[in-house]
Amino acid sequence: MNHKIIGAGLALATLLVSVTPAFAQSPSSTPRNERRTEVRCFVAQNRIEQRVETYRKNRDNHITRYNRMKDRLTTLVNKLTGKGYDTAKLKADLVVLDGKIQKFAADSAAFHKKLEEANDYNCGDSEGAFKSRVEEARDLLKIVRADAKDIWDYFKNTIKPDFQALRGSKPSPSPSPSV
Repeated sequence: MNHKIIGAGLALATLLVSVTPAFAQSPSSTPRNERRTEVRCFVAQNRIEQRVETYRKNRDNHITRYNRMKDRLTTLVNKLTGKGYDTAKLKADLVVLDGKIQKFAADSAAFHKKLEEANDYNCGDSEGAFKSRVEEARDLLKIVRADAKDIWDYFKNTIKPDFQALRGSKPSPSPSPSV
């Protein structure tokens, strides 16, 4: 009976000694897995850089479009003022619009900065910092989109009706030049 217990103990010890090196090897230490990880990181970094560039172009296009809209509205208000229309409300609307455009530009710059910070992390070395930066950038993107919608809604629901109301009014008579 003692021989059976000793034999079973030796067999168990031999099994444990032969299995232990298999557990010590990590699957990522093989050259094939390392190469796969490098390729994934390279592709991910390229996608992030493309996304950052796309957002930068979109930001610049939006700001250019909003400033062009503001300039055209300012020119129109100046023409209407020259014709004798009361444009005080429209001038106040343009000041508010300019503030909304500046808020959009600031929020958009903060979003872009956060994306670039996320892009600075090396793949696999950030230990969650990359993910947290991307989450922060997503939250900022929601704010930027809300700002853009706010500008459009303000134009559609405030500025445009004010111009239409001005269209229905008559210009105040300009003083006639004395001879």
